[in-house]
Amino acid sequence: MSNQKVNTKITSIWDKTIFAQFENPKLEKELIEWAKEHQLDITWGNPEHPDLIACPSFALIIDRNLIIENQIYSQYLTYINEVNSDSELKELRDTSIFIIVDNINNLELPLLDVVLQVDINQKNAVKFILHNLELSSKLVAGTADKHLKVAEKAIDKYLKSGNKD
Repeated sequence: MSNQKVNTKITSIWDKTIFAQFENPKLEKELIEWAKEHQLDITWGNPEHPDLIACPSFALIIDRNLIIENQIYSQYLTYINEVNSDSELKELRDTSIFIIVDNINNLELPLLDVVLQVDINQKNAVKFILHNLELSSKLVAGTADKHLKVAEKAIDKYLKSGNKD
């Protein structure tokens, strides 16, 4: 048995994770380098699976062209709009930044505080995306503990109520 201390502090993974689902080699390369430099993880989504819903992250970079046909985007909209409009879940509201990297203008946008649509073919698009990730990561770093405490309170309240549903 090791004599090293074990870190038992509860931490979240969402505040260190970027969810990415796009096919742009330049953005991919720059994002990987940027994430390494900032000690962040990238979860690469599979367009055939509901990873968009299942993977917690502080930022999402999505090309909706990859997920429109199989209804993943509409499922995500239903999920996020329900979570963020439910007054009982107000403290657990999803505050992720959602960065869209496609040119589709006629689709509903998710009910999030920050949604950006970037034409990836524009000059400095990658730089703009990374700049907004930088700002978002700083905001999230200051709120991660708050979200954990709120989640812990909600779970405690649920357990103390005796699960009377």
